[in-house]
Amino acid sequence: MNFNLMYAYMLRCSQYADHFCSANWPVTETQINPQPVTSIDDQNKKYKRTWKKNQVEEIFSRATKHCIETGRNIEDLTIKDFEVLARDCDQTPEQVMNKVNEIHQSGTLRPGIWSQSEDDLLKDLLRKGIEKWGQIASLLNKEIHKGLRIRTGKQCKERWNNYLNPDVNRGAWTDKEDLKILESYKQNGNKWSIIAKSIKNRTESSVKNRIKSLLNKIKQDLTAIDDISSGIDKLINKKRQNMIVISENSSASPKSGYGVTKKSFSELSKVISQSCAKESFDS
Repeated sequence: MNFNLMYAYMLRCSQYADHFCSANWPVTETQINPQPVTSIDDQNKKYKRTWKKNQVEEIFSRATKHCIETGRNIEDLTIKDFEVLARDCDQTPEQVMNKVNEIHQSGTLRPGIWSQSEDDLLKDLLRKGIEKWGQIASLLNKEIHKGLRIRTGKQCKERWNNYLNPDVNRGAWTDKEDLKILESYKQNGNKWSIIAKSIKNRTESSVKNRIKSLLNKIKQDLTAIDDISSGIDKLINKKRQNMIVISENSSASPKSGYGVTKKSFSELSKVISQSCAKESFDS
């Protein structure tokens, strides 16, 4: 028998014998297998969570309301105030204090979903002739968000162009539009603003998404010997052929009513009625 294994076995038995002696009786599970001491960080682990947007807005709203009720500024709040604000919150008072001070100093909250009041004010400002998006964002923040920089000029521009502008075409893309943006893409590359000017009533964002969709389709249809440029050329030729076929079909198809216009139809009705009246008179 291996001497080392025998020694380890005897040592283990002696440890259990010490636990079962009268001085240590009764023995508990924790004495046999003691658990590691929980650190302070482990105890506070439930507080170490990332801030969600609605939590940030709610806690800052609480802080401003608390300042109004107590007649103080945010800079004057103490840790005791933040202990009150941190109630029913997943963060510690220190974390709440740091977050509120961070928002107060930067004046910025993470933007959320656009509200109806924001959309209405954005439309009103544009109707008044204000064209600078930075100025629009500043007025919107001052009126609705109490001066906090919630909205930027870029966000206001994208909101108007992508969702609110009634002149923007959000319908299905035609072969003619696809042809124009593909030809412009070959010339200008990823300059989306320039490409968007080649067609009317389409936003820069929609043009970008449409081109990427077409490029993905081209990549799927590519053969081993083709490259992306030749794939674009093939799709351009296909769009042109589709437009020619549609044009030929529309010119070759008979007119509505087999060439009978409203005027000719009224004249024909008059002749028929006169003929019917004559037949009834003869009879």
